[in-house]
Amino acid sequence: MEKMRLCIYVTYDKQNIIDKYIGYMLSELNACMDCLVVVYNGTGAIKGTDILEKYANYLFFRENIGLDAGAFKDVLCNLLGWDKALRYDELFLVNDSFFGPFRPMTDIIGEMEETKADFWGLAKHGEGRDENMEYFPEHLQSFFLAIRSRLLHSRTFREYWEKLPYFMTWKEVVRLHELPFTNYFARRGYTYATLADCDINNSPIPENNYTHYMTLPYELIVRRNFPFLKKKPLETNRLDIQTQEGFKRAFDYIDKETSYDIGYIYSNIIRTMNVADIYSKLHLRYISPQHFLDNRYEKKALMVVFVEFQEAKESVLGYLKNLQSNDISVVIYSENERLLMDYQKVGYTCKLIQSEEKYYGLVDEISTNDYICIIHDADLSTKREQNCIGKSYLYNIWENLARDAEHVRYIISCFEEEPWLGLLVPPDPVFSYYFGKMGGSWKQKFYKIKQVAEKLQLQCQLSFSKQPIATTNSFWLRGSILKAFLQKWHEDFTILPFLWTYVAQDAGYYSGVVETSGYAAMDGVNQQYYLTTIANKVKMQYGDFEDFAGLQKHIFRGAVQEYCKQHTRLFIYGTGYMARKYKDLLPGFQAYIVSDGQPKPDRIEGKEVVYLSDIEVTENTGIVICLDENNQAQVIPALENIGIKNYLCI
Repeated sequence: MEKMRLCIYVTYDKQNIIDKYIGYMLSELNACMDCLVVVYNGTGAIKGTDILEKYANYLFFRENIGLDAGAFKDVLCNLLGWDKALRYDELFLVNDSFFGPFRPMTDIIGEMEETKADFWGLAKHGEGRDENMEYFPEHLQSFFLAIRSRLLHSRTFREYWEKLPYFMTWKEVVRLHELPFTNYFARRGYTYATLADCDINNSPIPENNYTHYMTLPYELIVRRNFPFLKKKPLETNRLDIQTQEGFKRAFDYIDKETSYDIGYIYSNIIRTMNVADIYSKLHLRYISPQHFLDNRYEKKALMVVFVEFQEAKESVLGYLKNLQSNDISVVIYSENERLLMDYQKVGYTCKLIQSEEKYYGLVDEISTNDYICIIHDADLSTKREQNCIGKSYLYNIWENLARDAEHVRYIISCFEEEPWLGLLVPPDPVFSYYFGKMGGSWKQKFYKIKQVAEKLQLQCQLSFSKQPIATTNSFWLRGSILKAFLQKWHEDFTILPFLWTYVAQDAGYYSGVVETSGYAAMDGVNQQYYLTTIANKVKMQYGDFEDFAGLQKHIFRGAVQEYCKQHTRLFIYGTGYMARKYKDLLPGFQAYIVSDGQPKPDRIEGKEVVYLSDIEVTENTGIVICLDENNQAQVIPALENIGIKNYLCI
C-alpha cells in the first residue's frame, strides 16, 4: 500500500521576492507528495507568488512570528489542523535555506524507504559544545525533517508542537528546538536516520565536531550523499579554520556535473548576499596568463582614460602602445588642455572636459560599448611623497587592467564566459600608506554611503562589518551597468569609489578582482611578507599563538590593556555572551550598558546594568563595546551623539 505524504514548506525573503530555486524545489517536492502546504512568512506585496500558487495545494501567508518553527506549529495546530495532518502517513517539514536537489527528490525519498527509522533528515550534527562550551547531543538538522507514521500519529509528537513557544531569534530556534528535537524523541523510543553519511567526519570528542555543511559543501555533495547546498555558509567566514576551497568546487560540480540550473543559485545570492561574501566564497580573482591568444569574442571594448598628471604621461603612453588593436578603442579625457595636446600629438582621440562633466557627459557617448574600462593615471611627482610610491600605485592599476591587448582579450573572455560577472577591479594596494587604509575608511563613510544607496534605491546588501572588495575609480564593467546607473546619479562623487561593486549588484551581477599572473606572483610574495612580519611582531610582544584566532586574541588583549590605562571609568556595552567572555580583561569596570528602551536586568553577577542615557560622560570615560559588528553599527552612532568617540570595539 502506497504511503500518503504531506509536506509543509516554509519560505521567507527580506525583499518579498520568490526566486526560481524555490520553484524548482517545490516542483521536486510536488512530484513525491500527495499534499504540499506552502507557508510564506511575511506580509506586504510579494513578487513571485505565481511560483508558490503553481505547486501548493494550500498556500498560507503569515507574519514571521517564531520563524520557520512557528510556521510549522501554526500549520499543524491552526491553519491546516491536526485532523487533516493526521490523514497522512508521513509528514515532511522543509524550509527554504538550501539549494537543490541535484538529483531527483523521488530518488532521495525512495532511497530512504529502505530505512525503518521513525524520522529522518538530510544531515546531522555530532554531539558537541556551543559557544558557551555547554554540551549538546547528536541531532538531525531541522531544515528538512521527515516524520513517519508511528511518530506522526503519537500523542508525544502532537504535544511537542502544541507546547513549542514562538521563538524570537534564529539562535533560539536552534538552541531550543533543533538541538533538543532529535534527542527528545529518541529518549522516548523513536529511531532516526540521515540521508548523508555524516559519521565519517564526526569525532568522539564533542569539541572537535562541527557543522559539515558549513565547511565541506563539495565533499558532502560528491562523496557523502548530500545533493543540496546550504545558503548560510555562503555568507559565513570560516577562514579562521580552513581555506574554504569547497564552495567554488561545489559550484563548479553543480554547474558541470548535474542538470541543476546554476543560474538559480547565482540569481539568489547576488540579490541577497553581500558582494564581499560572494567574492570570498567563490574566489572571484581572475589571473590572466602571460599570453592569451583567444580571439573568439568579437566585442567592442573601450578604454576611457582620465589623465591629470604630466609626470605619468611616459608610463601611460607605454601601456597605451601595447593596447593598439582593432577591437580596442581608446579615448583620453582631461581637464588639462596642455596635457591633452601631448596625447593628441601621438595620435590618440582626446577630449577636454570639466570635472562635473567627467561622468555625466560621457554616459550616452561611451555606454553603447559592450565592455568599458574606466582608468586613471596617478601622481608621480615628488612634491607630496617619494614618487616610487606613485609608480607602484600606477603599476597596480594599469598592469592589472590594461597590460596589453592580450590581457584585455582575457578580461573580455571572463565577461563572456560568466554571464553573472559585471565588474572587475584591480587588487587593492597594500603597500606604503595604503596598508594603513585597510578596513578604516569604509566604516568612517558607511552611514553616508548607505544613505545614498537607499536614496538611489540600489538593491544591494551593505554591511558595516564587510567593506567592499575594492575602493577604486578604475575598473572594467559592462556598458549596460554604467548607463543605467549614471543616469540617476546626482550625488557626491567622492563616495563613488565605494559604490561600484554595489552598483553591479543592483544590476544583477557579482564583482571580481583581475590581475596578471606576474602581478599575482609578486603580490602573493608581498602579502606573505606582511603576514609573517605581523605574526612575528605579535609573538615578540605577547607570546606564541597557535592559530589566527590566537593572534587576534593577543592583539585584542594588548589593546584592552592600553585602553584601560587611559580611562579610569570603564563600562562594558552589552550583556550577552561576548560581554561575559571578555569581562575578566576589564577588572574594575563600573557597569554593563544596554541601549535605551531595551529590556535589562538590574544586575549581572553583582555588576549594575544601566541604560546609555544614565552614563555621565567625562574625559576619563571609556566604553568597551562587546557586541558583534552588526550590533556595533547600531550602537556607535548613539555613542558619538553623546560625545563618546574614543570607544573600543571587540
